[in-house]
Amino acid sequence: MGKSQGPVDSMPGPLEAALAAAGAEAGAALKAGSASARIHDLRKAAKRLRALLRLLETPGDNGRAAALRRQIAQEARALAGSRDAAAMREALADLAGHDDAVPGGFRLPEPAAAPDPTGEALAAAVQAAAAEMAAPARALHTGELLRRIARFYRKARRAARTIDPDDAEALHELRKQVVVHRYQLELIAPFWPRLGALWLEEAQKLRDQLGRHHDLDVLAGRLEAGADAGDEAGVAVAAAARRLQHRLARKALRRHARLFAERGGAFRRRWRRYRRA
Repeated sequence: MGKSQGPVDSMPGPLEAALAAAGAEAGAALKAGSASARIHDLRKAAKRLRALLRLLETPGDNGRAAALRRQIAQEARALAGSRDAAAMREALADLAGHDDAVPGGFRLPEPAAAPDPTGEALAAAVQAAAAEMAAPARALHTGELLRRIARFYRKARRAARTIDPDDAEALHELRKQVVVHRYQLELIAPFWPRLGALWLEEAQKLRDQLGRHHDLDVLAGRLEAGADAGDEAGVAVAAAARRLQHRLARKALRRHARLFAERGGAFRRRWRRYRRA
């Protein structure tokens, strides 16, 4: 941990407020009208909270923040089947707007029937973790918070250093790092709201591009695994998905290079100056 930079503010800091907001987001998600909307909103709240918990993982916390983050991830994996089905539908719609290789009337194979998951266990895990880590978040002064955010900025920057645009797994891992950076940046974006809003917008666009890439990978992989010699439509759609994947990867890596152009130390100094201005 860095050197102390003065007494802790009496008012809730940005990290404590963000933890509370993530817990509230998880609770609100349970009231969504459809199962797909509920799962989407719950997964979003879980990703936000996991990104915030990373800022509280230090040798002095006895591994508690990391344990909570892993518990949330485990509960989120229980909803992965529902998310994959939605991802394939979204990927097919995306593909239809960019490539004429999708035959008219093509339909995805119907997934095996399964009850809609409630997501209550995930919501409970998010809310409990947010409440438990409020005190450590309150004790974290802003200077130290910025230092930790810069550390994860460096990780997201390094993740694309030698990446192969055709390596779907590496791009998926890059997306995870970008998601962490995007949620953590929300804590300091108010230091210069106009630039912060622009930075968040670009980070979200990068996240969306990498998300579309992953959805297409899920779609192509499922079609390739289930295709037989006579399934010309499935083979054609899978090939079209791979082509769009490649284009998206190139665009995403260019955006990443711009967004993460400066070194971690320069990033930290920049936002520290904005905070003090």
